[in-house]
Amino acid sequence: MSRTDVNIVNMALSRLGVTAQITALSETTSEAAIQANLIYEQVRDTLLADFPWKFAVKHVPLVQAIDPD
Repeated sequence: MSRTDVNIVNMALSRLGVTAQITALSETTSEAAIQANLIYEQVRDTLLADFPWKFAVKHVPLVQAIDPD
């Protein structure tokens, strides 16, 4: 199942007891969407940074620096 920002927010809202679902974080008619839009990116980025999730780690080969002398 593909997880979108809206899916994740709706799952969180349901765990908080909110029964109405949002259709977009950019909604301006839903208080839940307005509040979620204010904090979603910051919370997501903090959670990704707090643990070494395998899917969120980028590996790149190291390049040896050559000493010009």
